[in-house]
Amino acid sequence: MSERSTHELVEAYVLSRRKAKHLSTHLAIRAIRTLSPAPEVSDRELEDMIETAAIEHGVAIALLRNRREINL
Repeated sequence: MSERSTHELVEAYVLSRRKAKHLSTHLAIRAIRTLSPAPEVSDRELEDMIETAAIEHGVAIALLRNRREINL
């Protein structure tokens, strides 16, 4: 399997959640970090990418309440 960019992982995750009631940014970050643990971007940057993709695809978002880094 070829390595996928963080952007591709974000897009794939958001699209996979289209039919769900909402997308949790916290769970999205955890899922994406599981697939790509190398820190290309910070959790904050990743959260922004997820929010942008969700808005672009019309997916409802449940935002993180605390902006601290997520420890897995």
